[in-house]
Amino acid sequence: MAEVAEELLPIGVRVRFALFGLECAFGVSFSGAECERVFREANEDQVSTKRYTLFASPRLTVTGRVDEYEPDSIWLRVVGGRGSGAVLRRVVDGSAFAEYRLQQSLAEQKQATPLDASDD
Repeated sequence: MAEVAEELLPIGVRVRFALFGLECAFGVSFSGAECERVFREANEDQVSTKRYTLFASPRLTVTGRVDEYEPDSIWLRVVGGRGSGAVLRRVVDGSAFAEYRLQQSLAEQKQATPLDASDD
């Protein structure tokens, strides 16, 4: 029996981390063009419902849906074998942490000052 799970994420770097994490966790490759379409259409079309098929096989399907009333977020949906919902939840949680770490790293780089050349 197939397990179905969905998670809502804001479209941005967190979704990129989540998509990469799902590819790694499930050992599959998503459609690069379809993944990039998510981000392109988030910038170009903020008024219509959109659906994306990121990966489809007889044992696993990963799709995305952007609702017209929430154009800045995507529902990632996984239909797969037992445990696939738990994988989705872990990856989404991990993507939030990865985004946080990236933001912290960028903030630290911004605050870092270059060494003064006269100190050599």
